[in-house]
Amino acid sequence: MAPAAGAERIAPAPLGARVLAAFIDISLAAGPAMVATMAMPGAFMTGGARADRWEALLMTALFALALVVAAQLVLLAARGQSLGKLATRLRIVRADGGGAADAGAVVFVRTVLFGLLWLVPPLALVDGAFALLRSDRRCLHDLAVGTTVVKG
Repeated sequence: MAPAAGAERIAPAPLGARVLAAFIDISLAAGPAMVATMAMPGAFMTGGARADRWEALLMTALFALALVVAAQLVLLAARGQSLGKLATRLRIVRADGGGAADAGAVVFVRTVLFGLLWLVPPLALVDGAFALLRSDRRCLHDLAVGTTVVKG
């Protein structure tokens, strides 16, 4: 999407900051998800204190994962920032002028839909390659919803 007539070009966020923000976001979700995955078999043992400990670990990990996901979605909808973008001082804005991006598009298309697509590694590479190949550093998920990531 080209900038609107008379709109100034928005300076894209540095690629390194975007990568760091993505690393933070993925790490925050991956930790509890890995603990939950490891605890799941033990939680289904039959009876005993050991099974209870595994079940408690599983429930704690799932609760932590739910909190991270909820915090991410609320921040994205309200501020155009994930926890990683907040830590690296980046934000998601409309590509055609820098205003607030559509919260529904940011949360559901850019984050949830493309987040699920990222579970297929080749699709994640294609999405990220756009930021490397384009001068405006916009990934495929940015192009899909008309957003860009900026510093500030």
